[in-house]
Amino acid sequence: MSQVAIDWAKERAIELALDINFKCQSVFDLNPINEFDLIYDSGCMHGILPHRRIQCLNMIYNGLKSGGYFGLTCFAPGYGEVGGPQFTMNDWEVYEEKTMKGGLAFSDEKIRYLMSDYFECTELRIMEAKDQESDLFGVPFLWTSLWRKK
Repeated sequence: MSQVAIDWAKERAIELALDINFKCQSVFDLNPINEFDLIYDSGCMHGILPHRRIQCLNMIYNGLKSGGYFGLTCFAPGYGEVGGPQFTMNDWEVYEEKTMKGGLAFSDEKIRYLMSDYFECTELRIMEAKDQESDLFGVPFLWTSLWRKK
């Protein structure tokens, strides 16, 4: 949870004259029912223990209005230092080693499998790298994706 990130997003929404209801809470404390057009996860899914993913995905699915969207940014395997070998652990290894080592990377197949009961894939791709001078953020060790509620 990052109040700083929420505050930054609120500033952008005000600049663009958008009416957005932001919440800064643990995903596990939310209990929305058909409330949102969009739920965006920037770095949460790769930090959730495997046995809690279903609970998280159920909450996201239930929180979205019919036809709503789920935006997901998470680690991709094999991309430089951040996406290196420590991020290619499988779910079982998390419990054997008692650590997630900073977050888990997901293969294309794994993301599609996790989402398949809940969402249709609109777009799934590796994020484009952006330099520090850019107004946009982009690093090539993250997936960026958009999913539509089934």
